[in-house]
Amino acid sequence: MKRFEIMIATDRGEKKVSVCVSNEVALMLQACPKGIRIMYLKDEYEEQLHQRKETRRHISLDKSIENGHDFESQEATPIDFVLQEEENERVNKILERLSVRQKEVFVLHALDSYLSDFVTSGDNGYF
Repeated sequence: MKRFEIMIATDRGEKKVSVCVSNEVALMLQACPKGIRIMYLKDEYEEQLHQRKETRRHISLDKSIENGHDFESQEATPIDFVLQEEENERVNKILERLSVRQKEVFVLHALDSYLSDFVTSGDNGYF
């Protein structure tokens, strides 16, 4: 492994960083013009930072799972779709048994509830 030191720009000014590359890559870089070598080393430094973040994230997730913290997906599963379909069928059967007037009351109540939630949620783009 060969270590190169380069200067990179940060929001706090310039910073000297070390970038390690394999001996083969180091030989090729030494034969390249300085501008290309610096560009490559900056890209390599950014990639190493990204890999470090990913590794830390995976280690953190693995440790959380080992400690009994499981993170359920918020996406619907096929079972959720089946359950929702069954629920819709039950509601439709109940609605079929209602009189026209009872259906109107049900729809108006549902609409009122929906509009109330819509206005107070703040997610509607109006407030």
